[in-house]
Amino acid sequence: MANLHRLYGGSTCEIWRHCPGWAGLIQQVPRKPVGPAAHAGTAQHHVMERLLKDPDLVPEKFLGVKIPTEGGDIELHAGHIAAITVALEAWESLIGEEEDNTEGEVQTFAERFFDGGAEQGGTVDGLIVHAPHATFVDFKFGQYEVDAQGWQNYWYMICARRNMPSLFRDVRLWSSVIIQPAYEPAVDHSDPITTDVLDRMEQEAMSAIEASKKPNPDFIEGDWCRWCNAKLVCPAKTQRLDTLTAPNHVLDLHEVERQLMRLREWRKWEEEAEQRLLHELEHGWQGELFKLVGKRAIRKWSNEADVVALLRKKRIAQKDYMRPAELRSPASMEEEGFLTKGEVKELANPVSSGHTIAPMSDKRPAILPIGALAQALKR
Repeated sequence: MANLHRLYGGSTCEIWRHCPGWAGLIQQVPRKPVGPAAHAGTAQHHVMERLLKDPDLVPEKFLGVKIPTEGGDIELHAGHIAAITVALEAWESLIGEEEDNTEGEVQTFAERFFDGGAEQGGTVDGLIVHAPHATFVDFKFGQYEVDAQGWQNYWYMICARRNMPSLFRDVRLWSSVIIQPAYEPAVDHSDPITTDVLDRMEQEAMSAIEASKKPNPDFIEGDWCRWCNAKLVCPAKTQRLDTLTAPNHVLDLHEVERQLMRLREWRKWEEEAEQRLLHELEHGWQGELFKLVGKRAIRKWSNEADVVALLRKKRIAQKDYMRPAELRSPASMEEEGFLTKGEVKELANPVSSGHTIAPMSDKRPAILPIGALAQALKR
């Protein structure tokens, strides 16, 4: 498994291409420890790499296998294997589409690192080259939905053609694909972009990197801040730089306490602002920055009796599928391996619990509720 990191990498490109100050600041901040879910994802990526490189291997071979990660050994259970199986089938389907599309050699690569030079580069999980088309694939085993239009795969494209120009000499169309087994469908395709568009994206990225190297670069806030591990000491958020005590890079936790107290004082204001905007959007008001959307659907059992009957047939103990007096969720059943993804799909349906507000950049479509429709008709 590749373990190569660059300051200007793919997983952080949404941050550094927007915020010039990030590159200098992140190097002063102690590395943030990751949780169990991230370590499980690392283990699943390790298995995917082996499966992509050896067609004779099957996912079931790894059931119960312990994969070493920085957070300790991860023992792969049935839920992990089910997700890996979905990802592998999606990958093989992509290859099949290329083979059926036109003649010519289809080249595939797994866990390929591309060195862009000058602290630039990144590792693509899967790559399919079938001139004039190249598809960059990223496997996501988490629960947070990732959009194929994000810049991560595009940055890999930029570094890849710089690192291996001969491989991409005849490529004219570039596609980004995210394979995320937790979602249905598991595959998210971007529309292919041309080489001219990729050239412009590279120019934008290089300008961002140059801006980050200038004295006193700007710190710019936005959606990308959620992924930034330097947010606790970001001058744009704290309006001060002395929350780092150089040279041992220890956070001034007393200052963090004071900042947190100030932020908590704003929580009630934030809640009331969201409630007011939600009410107005539901009754016809049109926002410029926020829109009305459906809450993300959560899978719920269609008939719990059918679920219990199947679990008993599988001889799964009641103490395992009840929590404590109610049936465990579809996601939990699938994660623990009590039910397969197909069984959950048959027994559960996605149900939205209502409306919420989201930034205009959110890819969920805006909702026009009855109240808003009435207002629109009056206008």
